[in-house]
Amino acid sequence: ARIAFEVEDQCDFKLGLKIVPTGIDYSSYDNVRGRLTVSFGDPITIIDLKDLYRQDPQAAFKELNNRIRTHIEPHMIEIPWEDIYFMVMDLRIIYGKRFRKLKNLPGKTLFNKFDSDKELIRLISLERETHPDAISRLNLEVMEYWKLLLKHNFRNHVPERGPYSFFRLFLNTLMLTIGFPIHLYALINNYHLYRIPAWISRKFFKDPQFRSTVAFVVSLVVMMPICYILQTLVIGLIFKHWWIWVPYFLTLLPTALYMMHYMFATRKWFSRLRYTWMMHKKHPDILR
Repeated sequence: ARIAFEVEDQCDFKLGLKIVPTGIDYSSYDNVRGRLTVSFGDPITIIDLKDLYRQDPQAAFKELNNRIRTHIEPHMIEIPWEDIYFMVMDLRIIYGKRFRKLKNLPGKTLFNKFDSDKELIRLISLERETHPDAISRLNLEVMEYWKLLLKHNFRNHVPERGPYSFFRLFLNTLMLTIGFPIHLYALINNYHLYRIPAWISRKFFKDPQFRSTVAFVVSLVVMMPICYILQTLVIGLIFKHWWIWVPYFLTLLPTALYMMHYMFATRKWFSRLRYTWMMHKKHPDILR
């Protein structure tokens, strides 16, 4: 607010400066392949606060801050309760899809999911005011459910999408088997670009929110160009023929992307197998 007023004041409030409220929501602060929702509000002008600023700058700052907050709130996911903050965040993952279905809300885009999450939080707020004991019980149940997921190393989508048919598991196994040679090729050529940056980010950065960014920069911007050129030079020196080292170079990046997708698909497949086995054995944690 202070910067905006100082700039306009230097131009005698003829600049026409506008402040655009911007809301940012992350599906995950520190995991790769997370979803980012950026929402913009209507621009805010301050020319009408010219007289107030010159009479009482502090009052003008306060008024502008209030306007910004009013305009940005519809574009933010705000959870004002510290005691149930993690419960609400978890419910967005655990119950979000079912909530949209029950309320007949669209959920195809990130903005649809954003709007439904705000509605879910609004209903939790009402329930917290009228039935605080029910919210406390719900908090305990969500905590227990999340502990079971961590205990068995499951993501929420594993029980959510289960049970899994034998045909589906067989098809997943077949596709992963067919794609394994390509994955092995990609792993040999790209594994160091994944493992070394991940180690550096964990070793030198304690804040998890910065680790994915550091790993991305180290891998994609620093190591990848250098390593790909050196690896291609080695292949060229060994085989001598351009029709070997040129295709090799051109396959490095696509197979690196394939390796990442294959690794995620393998984790999902293995989790589904374990979940199906636990269901078959009627494991007490699954029955809960």
